[in-house]
Amino acid sequence: MPKVRFYQYPGWWRGLLMGIVIGGILGWVYYALIGCRTGTCAITGNPVNSSVYGALMGLIWAFPGQKKNKNSNQIN
Repeated sequence: MPKVRFYQYPGWWRGLLMGIVIGGILGWVYYALIGCRTGTCAITGNPVNSSVYGALMGLIWAFPGQKKNKNSNQIN
C-alpha cells in the first residue's frame, strides 16, 4: 500500500493554522494572567515572545503524526 502524506488531504493546512492561532492566543493569555511581573523572563516577560512561543507549541501539537496500524505488533 503506498504511503499517504498529510498534505495530500484537502484542507490539511486548516488544522495547522488553527493550532497556530489557538496557541498564540493561549500564549498571550498566559502572559496576561500568569506572566513574569518583573519583565526578566525570556518568554513570559513580553507579550510578543509569549504569543510566538504559544503559536509554535500549537503548531507542534496540531502537526499530524504517523498513525499506528492495528497490527503493529506483527512482524512484516
